[in-house]
Amino acid sequence: MTASSANKSSVSERFLPLPHDGIDLWLCKAPDASGRRTSESYLRCILARYLQCSPEALCFARSDVGRPYLQGAAEGLLDFNLSHSDDYWLLALTCLGQVGVDIERCDNSRPLERLANRFYTAAEAEIFAALPLDRRAAYFFDCWTLKEALAKASGSTMSATVGSAGFSVDSGQIRLFRAAAEEASKQQFWLFEPETDWHLALCLQGGLEAQVQVNARGWGIDGEVSSVSVPLRAHGKGF
Repeated sequence: MTASSANKSSVSERFLPLPHDGIDLWLCKAPDASGRRTSESYLRCILARYLQCSPEALCFARSDVGRPYLQGAAEGLLDFNLSHSDDYWLLALTCLGQVGVDIERCDNSRPLERLANRFYTAAEAEIFAALPLDRRAAYFFDCWTLKEALAKASGSTMSATVGSAGFSVDSGQIRLFRAAAEEASKQQFWLFEPETDWHLALCLQGGLEAQVQVNARGWGIDGEVSSVSVPLRAHGKGF
């Protein structure tokens, strides 16, 4: 199963409908795609097509924890979130609730066991230790990207989320377990694999009543939309 993809076309040729019943996921892989100036340019160009305005007309602000959001006339019309790693740039946007996204490359050179024991929940560290050595890195980065996506969607910080929300990923199912003192809320989670050794996590806070479709599109450096295949690895709901 994959996120659905769009046919090749130019974004500049048409406006795009607001994603009232799904999440639009934009991916770009190009040198310096995650650079600050390039990232803001991509963000403005894509959002302008949904909001039917010029890229320069968009105004942004940040929350107390640094989460960006639209300000001015477009405030509250849709929610978006960004992530980047190496040459990957990623944008998720929706009208269903708050969205969070994260992308990471699986890096076996890092001291994963020490990091899991230090930062992850006790249940996650136990799952990590019980896995065969060749599966530990994949589980570590599944958890890491899910925690990042959750923190972004909930408007929290990674430092507050990493040790209080835990995940298990098995047979295509994502399960969230929380610290006893943490107030439960409604989320959906997805894990995708844009290419080998890359982990992409998506979290939607709200919208549990809807059948949420994730629509994947590729964004070229020349502003062209292309078809992309983003295999879905796992999905789950958290309360």
